This record gives sequence, C-alpha cells and structure tokens, in this order.
Amino acid sequence: MKIQKPFFKNSFKNLIKNKIQLIAILILVLLSSFMFTASFSSTSRINNSYNDFISESKSNLHDFTINLDGTTYENDFEKDSFKNISDTGQRDNLIISYLQDKLENSDDSFIFDRVESRNFKLSDSKTIKAITLNPYQKVDKFVVSKGMSLNKWKDYNNSINDYTKNWVYISENFANKNNIKINDIVRLQEDEFGSSVLVENSEKKKVNLSKFKTKDINLWKSDSNYSQQNWFQVVGFGSSADFSSPIINEEKPLPDTNNEGLFYLNPENFGYKYAFYDSIYSSNEFNFSDHENRRVWVTNNELKSKETLKANSSSDIEVSYSGKFISNKNKNTDLINDYLTNLSKASDINLYASYSNKLQNITKVVYSLDDSSYKYYSRTDYVNKALSFFKLLGYIVTGITLLIAIIMLIIMIKNDLKKAFSQIGVLISLGYKKTSLVWATSLYPIFISLIGGILGYFIGTSIQELVVNVFNNFFQIEMQSFNFSWESILVNIFGIFIFLEIITLVTYFYVLNSYKPLEMIHYENKKATSKFNLFAKKILTNRKKFDSRFRGAILSSSLVRLLSVFLVISTSSFLITLGTIIPGILQSNLDKTYNNSKYNNLVEYESPIYNSPKSFSKTYNPDSTIDNFDSLTSDEIANMYINNNISNKVFKPSDDLSSLNDLTYKNIDIDYLKNFNLNIDGIGSNVSQEQKDNFTKITILNLWKDLKNFKLDKYWKKESLLKVILSNSSSAESIDDLEAIRLFYSKYKNSIGLSDVFANEKRKNYFLEYDDHVINTDDNLNKNVITNSDLKALSLQAPLIHLDDNGKIEDDDALTFSLYNFVNQPDWESQRIYIIVSIYNWFQALFYNNFQQAFLQGIYNNSPTTIKEIILQNYNNDSGYYNISFGTTPYNNETDDLGVYLNATYKSEDLKIYGVEKNNKTLNLINSSKENLINNISDSEDGILINQSLAKRLKLSIGDKINVNHLINSLSYKSQEVKMDSWNYDDLNAKDSEGFTNTQEIYNNSLFDNKVSDWKNQQINENNPQNIDGYVYKSNIDLNSESSVSANLMSQKLAEGLVTKNIEQVNFEYTVKGIVDKYGSNKAWINNSTAKKITKYDLAEKYLFNVFMKEWENPKNNKNLTSLIDFIKNNKTKENAYELFVEFTNNSENSKYMDLFNNQYPIFNYKSSLNADIIDITKGVSTTQLYGDYSMFGLNGGSTTQRDYNSFSTSSISTLDSITEAKKVISRINDTIFLILLLIIVVWTILSGVIILLTINLVINDNRKIISSMKILGYKDLYIARLFIFIYVPVVIISALLGFSICYIAVFAALPLLYSTIVLPIIFQWWYLIPGILGSWLLYIFSVNLSWFSLKRLNMLHIVLGG
Repeated sequence: MKIQKPFFKNSFKNLIKNKIQLIAILILVLLSSFMFTASFSSTSRINNSYNDFISESKSNLHDFTINLDGTTYENDFEKDSFKNISDTGQRDNLIISYLQDKLENSDDSFIFDRVESRNFKLSDSKTIKAITLNPYQKVDKFVVSKGMSLNKWKDYNNSINDYTKNWVYISENFANKNNIKINDIVRLQEDEFGSSVLVENSEKKKVNLSKFKTKDINLWKSDSNYSQQNWFQVVGFGSSADFSSPIINEEKPLPDTNNEGLFYLNPENFGYKYAFYDSIYSSNEFNFSDHENRRVWVTNNELKSKETLKANSSSDIEVSYSGKFISNKNKNTDLINDYLTNLSKASDINLYASYSNKLQNITKVVYSLDDSSYKYYSRTDYVNKALSFFKLLGYIVTGITLLIAIIMLIIMIKNDLKKAFSQIGVLISLGYKKTSLVWATSLYPIFISLIGGILGYFIGTSIQELVVNVFNNFFQIEMQSFNFSWESILVNIFGIFIFLEIITLVTYFYVLNSYKPLEMIHYENKKATSKFNLFAKKILTNRKKFDSRFRGAILSSSLVRLLSVFLVISTSSFLITLGTIIPGILQSNLDKTYNNSKYNNLVEYESPIYNSPKSFSKTYNPDSTIDNFDSLTSDEIANMYINNNISNKVFKPSDDLSSLNDLTYKNIDIDYLKNFNLNIDGIGSNVSQEQKDNFTKITILNLWKDLKNFKLDKYWKKESLLKVILSNSSSAESIDDLEAIRLFYSKYKNSIGLSDVFANEKRKNYFLEYDDHVINTDDNLNKNVITNSDLKALSLQAPLIHLDDNGKIEDDDALTFSLYNFVNQPDWESQRIYIIVSIYNWFQALFYNNFQQAFLQGIYNNSPTTIKEIILQNYNNDSGYYNISFGTTPYNNETDDLGVYLNATYKSEDLKIYGVEKNNKTLNLINSSKENLINNISDSEDGILINQSLAKRLKLSIGDKINVNHLINSLSYKSQEVKMDSWNYDDLNAKDSEGFTNTQEIYNNSLFDNKVSDWKNQQINENNPQNIDGYVYKSNIDLNSESSVSANLMSQKLAEGLVTKNIEQVNFEYTVKGIVDKYGSNKAWINNSTAKKITKYDLAEKYLFNVFMKEWENPKNNKNLTSLIDFIKNNKTKENAYELFVEFTNNSENSKYMDLFNNQYPIFNYKSSLNADIIDITKGVSTTQLYGDYSMFGLNGGSTTQRDYNSFSTSSISTLDSITEAKKVISRINDTIFLILLLIIVVWTILSGVIILLTINLVINDNRKIISSMKILGYKDLYIARLFIFIYVPVVIISALLGFSICYIAVFAALPLLYSTIVLPIIFQWWYLIPGILGSWLLYIFSVNLSWFSLKRLNMLHIVLGG
C-alpha cells in the first residue's frame, strides 16, 4: 500500500489539474444519476400506487366498457320483452343484466356496473364532473382516500333519513389545489350567491357559514336562509379507477386537476335509484335465472321530480357500463359484443333486441381495456403512457449522458496516460508492475462516482415529490407515501463506480499493453497517423495562406472531435428548430380552427324527426322591437315575421291554464310568470264548485311538484290538517307529515317572487285592511285559513302572522326548530299548533289556489341551478327578459344564421356536414388563397366544401366525387317507418271565436273546449279502438289519472314501445368544389337546400306549408295580404300547393310571402352566431319533444292506474361549441406540448454545452505546447483562439443549417403519420431560422467563451519546463 501511495497522490494531482474536464465529467455523471433517480424512484412510486389503486382489493379496474352512446335500438318487435320500457337508461341496464344472467355459468361470465356522470360549468373556469356513487359497485369502485368510510356512507344511505343526498366526495387533487377541506360546503352550479366551488367564497352575495362549521348540512340547511340552494357538504376525498386520468369530455382530452374536479354523489340526485329487481318486477317479467338478490337501476316520475343535478344539455350526460370477467382469462369481449349487436346471435339466449352504431357503421359497443378505439380509452391509458414516456425520457437522457461521460473519461484517461508515458515507461523499466500503476488510476471513478452519484441521487430523490405533484396535475390516483429507493442508491453509487472502474481499468490495460516501455519513453517523438488522416490533412492544408494551412493541420489531427461538434450542433439545431416549429404549427392550428372563424358560438340542437311534423322548432327574436304584440294587426304580424322581428309574445300561452296541457310552441316569459290573471275559466260554468276546486288543486299540484313532496296535497283543505293537529296522538303519528310542512316553509321562505302577494288584488282578502302585511284569520273571508274558532277545542289562539316586505314571516326563529324536538314533551301541543298553523296560514295567504305563484315556483324550482339564477335576476329586474320555451329558440337574423347539419361517414371517417345559405354572415369559408367559397356551393345541388382535415386524411382534391353516408332521424311504428302521407292535418284549426285565423290558435287546445286542433295519423292509430277520433296529441279528462288528464295516443304508443325513433342511412354523391382552410375535426359544407333534401326535411316543409295556409287563410285586418289570401283560397286543397307557392313567390311582389313562411316555419337544427353571449342560455331555455308530444305526459311523464309514463322531453341544445372555451382547451394542450419540448431542449442544451466545452478543451490541451510557444513568441490570445478554437466555426454553421433542414423535412414527413389522430397545418415562417440556427451558434459561442479562459490561463513556461 505504501508503494501505491505516491501513485495515488500523483493521480489526484493529475485529476484536479484540468478542472474544466473534471467538472464537465462530474456534471455529466451527476446528470445521469439525477435523471435515473428522478425517473426510477418517481415512476416506481407512481406505478406501485397505480397498481395498488386499480387492484381488485381497491377500485378493481374494469376489463371492458359497454358504450351505447350513439347507438340505435333494434329489435324483433313481436318477441322483444324489453320494448315496453320507455326509459332508455333503465332498459339498457336491464338488457345487460339479462345478458349477465344468461352467461353466469359460462366461461364468459362477468360482473358489471352502470356509471352515469354529468358535467357542470362554473363561470370561474371550473368544470365539475358529477358521478353516481354506488356503494354496491363491484367494478371501478370508488376508493376513499380521506374522510368518511364508504361503509359508513352506505349505512346512512340505507337509513330512514338519508343524509347522503346532501353529501359529496371530491377528487383529492382538485380539493387540494382549490383549498377545499372536509366539511366544507360546495356547489356544482352557479346560483344567486356566486359561482365559486367553495360556497364561503361566493362573490355575488356574502355567505356566512361560520355558525354551521361543526354541523352536518342536513341539520341546518333546510332551516337556514340557504334552504333553496343546491349545495353539498364534503365528507371525504377519493376517486375510482375508471377516472385515473380525469378527462371530463371529448373536447378536453388533457386532464386538468386544478380546474376540473370529480364529485361523487348519491345517484338520486340524478333521478335514479339502485333497487332490488324483485321490488320492481315482482313477477320476474324478464325471466332472470338469478333474481332474488339482483339490483338494477330504475327511475320514475317521483325520482325525476327530486332530481337536483339537471344537465343543461344531453351532451353533458355520459352513461357507460364497466365490466369485469370472472373466469375469462383471455378477456375476450367478442361474445358479449355479438350478443349485444347481432340480433340473430342474441336470439340464442332469447334476447330479441340489439344495438347498432350507424354513424360509425360499426358493430362494436363493447370495448376492452386496451382498445384505443373507445373514445375515453385515455382515462385508463394516460397513466401508463405518461409513466412510460417519463421513464423512457429519463433513461434515454441517462444513457446519453453516461455514454458521453464514458467517452470523455476514456479520452481523458488516454490523454493523461500519454502525457505520463515517459514516466510510466521508466517506472515499468525499473521493475514496477503495470497492475500497481493501473490501480492507482481507480481514483478517477471513485471520485467521479462518489461526488456525482451521491449528489445526483439526493437531488433526484428530493424532486420525487415535485414529479408526483406534476403527475397529480393530470391524474387522480391514491398515492403511496415517499419512496426511499435502495435500487437507485445501488445503481447511482456502486453501479456507476463499478461501471466506470471497469471502463477505466480496461482503458488503462488496453493502452499500456499497446506500447512497450521503450515506446512509452520516446512517445513524444512518435507521431502515429493513418492513410485517412494523411488524406484529410492533404485536403485541409491545401491552402495558400499560412493561417488556413495551420488550421487545416489542427483539424486533420482532431477529426473525431470535429465529428462530435458536428453531431452536437446539428442535433441542437434540430431540437431548437423543433421547439420553434411545433408551437408555430400548434398556434397555426388554433388560428385556422377557431381564430379565423367569424362566429363566436355554434349551437347544435336536437335534430327534428322529418316525419314528426311537430318536432320542428320555431324561433323568436330576443331583440325584437315590438312592445305591444296584442295590439298588432294581421298585416303588422305578417311584417313582423317577414322582417324576422318576431316577438316572443307571439308564443305567449293563454291565461286559461286549462289549455296548458298542450305547450306546443309556447313561451313562458317573465311577464307571464308575473301574471295575476291566470285562471281555469275554460272549465266552463256547467261544472260544480267542488269539481272546479278539485281541478284547481290538480292544476296547481301539476304545476308545482314540490307540494306533493312536502305533503301539502294531503292537507289541501284545513279540515284534514285540523284532524291531525288537534289530537296529540294523531299529530304524533303524523309527525313526518307535519315536519315536511315545516320544512316546506324553510325551503320557500326566501323563494322568488313572494312579495308579489302584496300587489295581487286577488289576495287582498287574506290580509287585514289596515295592514296588508298581517294575515287575516276571519272565517267569513278565508274559509281555508285556520282561525281561533278552529282551535277553540284546545283553548288556543291562532298565531298573528306578520310578513316582511319580502313575504317572509317576521321573527320566524321559532319555526326553525324541528317538531321532533317537541313530540311527547309537555309543550308538544302549543309548539305544534304555533309552528304548523303559522306555516299553514302563510301557505294559504301566499299560495293556496294561486296560479301565478304555483306557476312561478314550479318553473323556478324545477329548473337547473344556473337557469334559476338567470330567472331570479330577470324577475327582480323591471326590464328583465327571459323565456322558458317549448319548441321555440331565440334567433336574431342580424347576428345569427340557421341551417341544417348532418352526421355522416365517408371511408370510415366521421364528419359533420353543415347546410349553408348563400347570404350566410357567420361562417368564414375561405381557401388558403383567402377566396370566399360559399358561391361555389350556393347554386350547386351536389357541391361540397371540405376542410383541410378531411382533404388531407382522405387525399381529396377539388373535382373529386365522394359518396357520403348520412344518418337521419325517422319515426317508426312497430319498427316500420311512419309514412309522411299517414299524417292528416285536416282537423288543425287556426280559427278564433270570431272565425278569423291566426297563428296563436293553431295549437290552442283546452281540455274543456269543444274545439280540437290536432294531427291525426292513420298508421299510429291502427287498431286502436280506444282512440275513436284518431287524434295523436289530444288529451282528455281522466279521473283515474293522478293528474286527472289522460295520456294521449302518442304517449301511450311510446310507453308501449310501439313508436320509436329510428336512424336511417342515406347515401349521396357530392363533387368537391373547394377546400376550406380550416382544421380540427372533419367538417364539410353544402347548400342548405341539399341538406334539407337529404334529411327529408323538405317533405316536412311541404306538410308544414299546409298548416301555414290554415293560419293565413282568413286573418283579421288583412288589407295588405289579399294576394296571399287569394292564393290560399285557390290552392289550399291541391297536392302541389307548395310548388305552386314557390312559383307564386318568384314574383318580386310576392317574394315577401316566402320570407313570411320561412321565418314562421324555419327548418333548422343548428345556429351559428356572432353574438358573444350564448343567447340560448342568457335569453331563454328551450325544451323540445322529438315526438311532438308537448302534453303533460309527453313533457313530464306521469302515472295512471294502467302504467307509468316516462318523460321524453329534453333540452333543445344537443351540443354547444363556444369559440372562447374551445380556444382555452387547445391553448392548454399547446402549452403542455411546448413545456415538454422545452424540457428536452434544455436538457440537451446543457449536454451539448458540456460536450463542446470538453471538445475544445481537449484541443487546447493536446496542443498546449504549440500554444505556449506561440504565446512566448508574442502571438495575441485572440489570434491563437482563431487558430485553435474558432476552427470549428464553418462546421458549426453547416451543421446548424443541416440540423434545421433535417428537422423541417422530418416534421413535414411526420405530420401525415398523425392524420388518423389529428391534422395539423404545415407552414414555414422565415423567422424559424433565427432560433433554429442562431440558437445553435449561441450555444457554441457560449462554450467557446468558457474555453477562452482555459486558453488564457495556459502556462507559457510549459515549453521551457517541458511539462
């Protein structure tokens, strides 16, 4: 060891002599260690956490997903036992349950669970995905990470007082980033107090919840001023495996746990319940083998009436079925898919129903876990992809860095050996063994691996939490605690040391064994070269000037270093160029997809059914200048339509509520909600007062469903309530009912419009003459108010009730105490009388037989929270404007365009085709030359414009013929298409009581009026003796119905499964007339007339023209309409009346009548708008009924003694494309990609700088004697640098240009490979050269400047000392 000591000292001196080389290699080893530790320890922790999270013991990740979205239900009509289930969600769940039952004992047996979610947007940029929480779920189970256990939640859920309806679990990452803690109160929808997720941060009105901090929400909310708010209490944090990557919807493919949260709630908030099969189908109607303990999802009118989380549109609702195989080890889904999509195969198990996806023309509804064709495949795949990418990136950087370190180490070792060759040769000649000399060199790897490895390990380990936090921005996984990675220690310290030690020893042995001692002693005089070096030297020194020849000689002796500089600079140029081009392409994609669009939003509505005439919507102008519609003459009404100045008042319902069983084309605006003259006078004078009172009650209960929920229907008359409250025992037995009445007050005491009672002359009798805020308890005036005489038996007085200006009872603190606190107590009698009588008399004064309040409260409290807030704002505003409409939508012809769109497929590509009118003002259909292309299709029946995405994917050019498959809705009866000519409009009647016709009378039907105006259909009315008159939508009085109204023929046929919506395929060949310079999803544009023909809407348009003629056949005050009236009288019975009308309006004098018809009966299913506001939300909310059934049963469902009827109404909005929101999503994706590129560029730039620095330093070191000699001879440092350092400048310039060119060519070649996923524009900007090339040059210059210090510090005495 003593012999080795001098060698170790000498080795250490040599080690620290060239500090730049030593530091550079240390940095490289540190980077290798750091990247390996960071990637390995972080990914190991995340991967272990994920595998544990998705394991069977926790969330139990699914094997497959059943997605029925966009499918068509097909069946063998006569044999299908499921066809009578009108609710599609309930039916689909039953069919899958049936399939599960029949496969129970097979190799393909499986378990499954239904998952429903709804999206809600808050104006503070937060998006909430509300998900059903099912404690019995077996697949993709919800896992609690903090807070209340799921078993405890289930116990509460099964209790009599189900507290869980007001509880919520939140994804933990979202909660942490938004400072949400357990027990906090949150909202999912904007309300009158604010739009923040945390209620305590409400920005509109201050919310003080401090006194409720320690209380459960169920114990205080119902009795607080916030009783009407749809708020929830956070009871815990958690998530489920199917949302490991919490992707909200298809429009947001990149998860964002800061702004997008998962909220798990009781499914009853969605209007569904998980019930035992036998409790619903006690006779086992569907022949399940195992049904005793089976649970299924069910819904009914009662559950729907208590639905609190209502989606704004159907696109906000997502339903899927997560399945897990029990014994199928191959996890093959083909058999399950065959049973669900192949009617013939399904019949093998007596299933006579199937599903088909005609839009995508595929027969797949079952998607395995690794099936990338499933639209939400990324929810479970992103984690693995991200881990693999991060791990691969880390290992690649580690490998490259370590490889560079090894190469540099070998070069350093060889150079140091060659410097000491003469000494080593002498020592070996003196008898020293080579092994003694070699072992002394182990100081290199020890020093490098200890310092670099340990530092790299601790830095890499310290950022483990940072990496996990970055992952938490995108994923929702229950993370394990900090992971101390022994593997990383072994690899980083011992692994790197052993590896570098082997490299060092091998290098030393190789070099020392390559020379004899004498050759080593005289090595400085030995100049080894090769033929290639001589050839290179000859070429490089073939210059006239000395400087050029000298630089050539230096270059020829360092060709390997020249190559390394070339590769480094070209690679750097490639990556920097890539980091410049990709963001440019992404920004260009954003511009060409959205920024160059004229419109601000595009609304796609639920598409009408062409052979269902009443499924088409009408429009009104929210900016109409008409103030008093009722005073307009027929001429003025016609001009209103012609100029598209359509007032919403044209759709105003009658004050007679007996006509509201038919809400076809009705608008309920703010004025109507304030209307004190609502009545049921249409019931006539021939009925008894008892019958009138009963119908009044039924009408109000139908308008205001909550009255039943709070038991007030049972105590409509005071006599029924007095029987209960006057008896201690009866009141104790009915304590639940009495408490419900008390809670009714708590909920509605701060409701909308209560102060209206003071302005309503019809309610004056309920108050004292001298004080209109005190309720009058005089028996003679208000027979249903509880008075002193009613309470005489108890010797108690009726409470004197004072109301404040808002209609609330003053000093109502006593009413906030639950009656359960007093039952069987000494003061039970006095407390219940005071509380219940006060509330009941308040109810009588404000609401009893008050149609205006029933209408207002029913509409308001049955609306989604966001809509409630808008209604409240407008109701309290004297100039407030808002519409709750049925079959009508807002449209301003100055800012909006209407048209018909179609879903279509061409060569396996899905696309949307939009019909466009020639005068369209909202679409910017220009090509790459900025030419407007609308004229190319305006006069062409088969012309089509396609966007760049479709053109590039399918390599289409102008002039190509394409045969496109379109999907259209059609109405079917017994699985047969309803013929258009089966509709009969003869009994439609637009005449008023004077015999004049007008637009408001056509669907003005009263239950008690002899007048009937309705459609007939001989096909739907086939073999239906109960409906003798043949009317499709007419309802009648039915005392067996809970609403005293019968279900009409359409509702009956829908409930029986006889009438269904079908999807047809229509092929049409187009000629490509232009390529629009737009990207994004596949889109195309055609003449709107062609769109009408393909959808068959033109057939409906002709039928609707016959209705139009009935409305304008004999209008009152018609002096300017004579030509139209004459035309109608002469042609109304002709089959070709519409064609004759087209000819008639070709005359310029009559062209206005075509505008009249088109504006009164517009044919559309989409609207594009220049308006920044989305007027379909800010100006009104619209409901549609695709089967045209706007009756009570058609809109709300209902029950009779024979059956339950489900509602088929839905929001008119199908999808809403907001440019602002879309740009935010795309921008975030662009930013994420840019950050990844930036990280790669930064890492490579550091590596490149180190490599260039080492390369130049080696050149200086190899030529140190020459440089020292030149310094002694007086040469300037700058001149020397030009000869030795700047020799690589031409190489740098060429390699930078080459790297830029290769990158651009590579991007150009790679983009088409992405076409199946995304089409991006290929552009070239001259300024790309600046960062791409100059960036590489700056890197070289920076490294050269560092090398400059080495050159200046070179000792000139080297030449004298010979060292």
